Order: sequence, then C-alpha cells, then structure tokens
Amino acid sequence: MVGKIGFVGAGNMGSGMIANLAKAGYEVTVFDEDQDRAAACQTAGVIVADSLAVISQTVETIVLCLPHPLASKQVLNELLAGSPKCTLAIETSTLTPEDAQLMGKTLASRGVQYVGAPMLGGKQAAASKQIHFLAECETADFELAKPILEAMGNRVDYMGQAPIATLAKLAFNICRYANVATATQVAQLVAAYTDKPDTIYKVLKQGSKDNFGKVWEEDARDMMLAGIPYVPTAIPEKDLGLVIDIAKQHGLPTELYNSLVHIYASMRPKS
Repeated sequence: MVGKIGFVGAGNMGSGMIANLAKAGYEVTVFDEDQDRAAACQTAGVIVADSLAVISQTVETIVLCLPHPLASKQVLNELLAGSPKCTLAIETSTLTPEDAQLMGKTLASRGVQYVGAPMLGGKQAAASKQIHFLAECETADFELAKPILEAMGNRVDYMGQAPIATLAKLAFNICRYANVATATQVAQLVAAYTDKPDTIYKVLKQGSKDNFGKVWEEDARDMMLAGIPYVPTAIPEKDLGLVIDIAKQHGLPTELYNSLVHIYASMRPKS
C-alpha cells in the first residue's frame, strides 16, 4: 500500500480523483456531506467516513475538492479543530487569490504543510485521469504532494508561491468560458442560414488550433509580458456591427456581440 489519503468532496470532480487514487494503491477515506454521493465512491481501497472528525484523526494527508472557497475554509477549520493528525493538506478547489494565500498561512501556523493545486479539466478529465494540476506552495511541500497529484492527473506543473496558480486557473477559465459562450452564439447564427454546418465547423475547429491560438502568441504577448496596451484596429467593431445587424434580423441574442463592441471601444486611446 502506498499510503493513506483523506479526501473531502465526492462530487463530479472528486469522485473520479478518488477512483484514480485507489487504482494507484492509496487507501482513501472519503467524506462528503451527501452520504449517498460518498457511498457511490466506495470500492476496493475506498472507505467512507461518517464525519470529518474520522478523517482528521486517522490520516496525515488530506485532499479537498469542494465547490466554493467558503466550503473549503469551513472544512479546514473543522479538520484543524482539536488535535488533528493531518500534516499535509492539498487543496484542489478553485479559490480566490486572497483565500489561497490566507489558507497557506493559516495551515502553516498550525504546522500543516499546504499545497494549492487548482485543476484544469472537467468531470470527464477527472474520471479518465486527464486532469492538469497547477501547484502553488513551497518547493519541499510540492515534492511531497507531487506523487499524489500524479496519481489523480496526467500533468502536474509547479508554478511557485500562491496565488500564481490560482490566478492562472481563473484566467484559463475566463478564456474557456468566453469561448464556449461565443460558440453558442456562433452555432445559432450559423443555424439561421444552414442545417448543414459541417464544413463551417471544420473551419472553426482548425481555426481554434492555429489562428485563434495566435491571440496569445501574438496579440496578447506584449500586453501580458511587457505591459504594452493592445490597440485594436477599426475592423473588429466593423465586423461585430455587421454581425449584430444579422443577429437582429433573425431575432437572435446580441448581448455578447454588444459587449465585445464595448470592450473593443474601451481599448481605444482617449483623444
């Protein structure tokens, strides 16, 4: 047996990570407020605890995978109450930068090593061991947590001190969610003209790999790395204005396109 892990949070992400820890040979003690959800994770190598106190008093390493920073803070407070056995806490939830720093300081003051490890990837990635972890912590603590993170995912990158990984996760999510929102609007616009979007989809799929990806290689590089503001040409506003007219013609939502026009207009130097 490799070791014992306490795992708090058996939801969409946690359930897959728990299964992968067990497959890697860890003995995993699981707690979730929803006992049915925790019970669904029970298999070889997985024990279901009926309280946080069981985990606090029986395992030295605890992994948290919870839906909100408030939940993470509440759980950690409960785990640290009394005389816990825990010496290493790995937080995989999405926190605010302030919470990420505060959590590390609070645990350090209690003699507990802390590793913030926000994740890139969703439910399917968690189940198939395709999660990408971004770690923020002391280097010595990272070496302790790395084998555990590798058992749950396929890539682990050490980023440095908090909140650098937390910021990277939030930035990544903003970009992804913006692209998904854009994709829904694009799909509606295309559907207004054709019921055979296959060739259009292929163009967009390829564009996301070569053309759109260059946003970060070219357009955003100086802005991010040298602090040089991005100044758009008039083309985005012109093209977006055309799309707004088309969307209105077909009774489609225009909120996203209007927001983009506003954002591009705000980038222009003030005269």
